[in-house]
Amino acid sequence: MEPSVPFQDRLARLSPEKRRLVELRLKGAPSKPPESETIARRPRGAAAPLSFGQEQLWFLDRVNPGNPFYIVPMALRLLGRLSIPTLSQALQEIVGRHEILRTTFELEEGRPLQRVSHSPPRLATPLVDLSGLQADSRDREAERLAREEAHRPFDLGRLPLLRMALLRFAKEDHVVLLTIHHIVSDSWSMSVFVSELSALYAALLRGRPSPLGELPIQFGDFALWQRRTTSSDVLRSHLQYWKRQLTSAHSVLELPLDRPRPTLQRYRGRLLRFRIESELTKQLKSLSQRRSASFFMTLLSCLGTLLHRYSGQEDIVIGSGIANRHRREIEPLIGFIVNTMPLRLDMSGNPTFEELLDRARRVCLDAHAHQDVPFEHLVKTIRPERNLSYNPFFQVMFVLLNAPMSDLDLPGLRLEPWQVDTRTAVFDLTYWLEDGPEGLDCKLQYNTDLFNASTISRTIDHFQRLLEEIAARPEQRLLDIPLDSVESESKSGQGLHSEDESEEFQFLDSPVGMGS
Repeated sequence: MEPSVPFQDRLARLSPEKRRLVELRLKGAPSKPPESETIARRPRGAAAPLSFGQEQLWFLDRVNPGNPFYIVPMALRLLGRLSIPTLSQALQEIVGRHEILRTTFELEEGRPLQRVSHSPPRLATPLVDLSGLQADSRDREAERLAREEAHRPFDLGRLPLLRMALLRFAKEDHVVLLTIHHIVSDSWSMSVFVSELSALYAALLRGRPSPLGELPIQFGDFALWQRRTTSSDVLRSHLQYWKRQLTSAHSVLELPLDRPRPTLQRYRGRLLRFRIESELTKQLKSLSQRRSASFFMTLLSCLGTLLHRYSGQEDIVIGSGIANRHRREIEPLIGFIVNTMPLRLDMSGNPTFEELLDRARRVCLDAHAHQDVPFEHLVKTIRPERNLSYNPFFQVMFVLLNAPMSDLDLPGLRLEPWQVDTRTAVFDLTYWLEDGPEGLDCKLQYNTDLFNASTISRTIDHFQRLLEEIAARPEQRLLDIPLDSVESESKSGQGLHSEDESEEFQFLDSPVGMGS
């Protein structure tokens, strides 16, 4: 029999969303939403309003038509015998199944609407054969083509808003490039997309009917429901929490930069990858359990400590995405449903890391309890100080993917992720950490107008050292935790800059500002 595990430890192991549901149940909340709160289905194919997130992206596209900064690329390597007609047919089935993938965005009577096409657009699957190139040349050309595809704009008023292309490396080695506009998708959606593509491909190849059941609702139903519930008393009470939490927050994180901020953000970026090994990952998870915190809370606190040390600020706001799929009928949808939460960490009084983690735990649980306010609604309501040179509320984003996409075995095929560096950056810094069997696979996207590559490499070294020190001695006070092997470099506000101030990059030619 498995030994008994203390309730707090079991609670700490849950994802933030599941922990919130448990705590609500303990407070007497119903296990299912009241019938009046269920998401109703509108007449099939009827126009619907834009969700709050969609409206923001639609506005940004109107200000800068065709900008590539809200295009979501995904690339998968397919190893084995591929049936291209079957893959194309599976893609077509998904477009017919999800209304959002055959939706255009139009301005009618002064407001934007999403309108569904009854006839799914016929999607081409172009094939580029790179099999005749040497491996190095082939890889460079594949990366160039993938980046070019990720930068090719969409017209939100015309179908389709997704594309698929194939690169052939060898007879049984292909890369499929999936490109979709963020207004109709998010990270969760891409996982849904790949899962459905895999299921349909397997069924079609064997001559079987689709194994996918009917969707309970469509994205337009969700958007209409979101708009109707925004004016509710419950949402207003959530909004009061965020007003208290954010009204007095610092507007900008003063990191030491390699270059001054441009007057208008240009969203030029690069990506660096690194790994946090499994042993250190296990130690940090053990620390999380001992402090009744989630792994997310611990890593957030680690990143907050690093930013505190670099900036010298005691009030740090970090953004994080939340899937926002806590209703069962929303889980299988493709669409832009993800919400953004600004998480404000209090570093005052030079606390120990354990004390900071306790503070972060309270902040995260409170934020998740009030997650239903769309971020765009927060910006409109709280009206933070606006500056076109940086994003409102926070400039650093942190994302932990604790349910990575596993390898999918298809008939005669194996799927593996294939990385695409779009050379863009919406935020100053974005940390993506993906929890896997070999530790944390990490990506750090940075704004090349602000930072040199060598500076970011040094930042990654500091982050790794910080994690090691915290895992070994979490009782240390924040300002005493070494960031570098040279003790003098670990003082607050030092250790970020590199010596190289003259790096040059091949930038994109189309600068763009948020405009809001």
